[in-house]
Amino acid sequence: MNISNLTSELKFVNRIGQTLSLDERVQIDLAVSKLKQETEFEIFNFWGRIEGIHKNYYIVQGVNFKGATSFPVKRYFWRYSTLT
Repeated sequence: MNISNLTSELKFVNRIGQTLSLDERVQIDLAVSKLKQETEFEIFNFWGRIEGIHKNYYIVQGVNFKGATSFPVKRYFWRYSTLT
């Protein structure tokens, strides 16, 4: 899911009982804004949430096509929840 379309695309996974709260979306938006400033990636995709026993983990994929001859450069970033 492209981060810029995250809110509108969450309606598709909401039907199966999985979605992100407003607080989770805001935290993801803030974290990705910081990544955009600190990295050279062109696109950020929300990969998903891993629900843990004590914390949830949120995975974002950075994609860069600059200088890639056949495959884009991809890097995964993660952060655990600070919400209780």
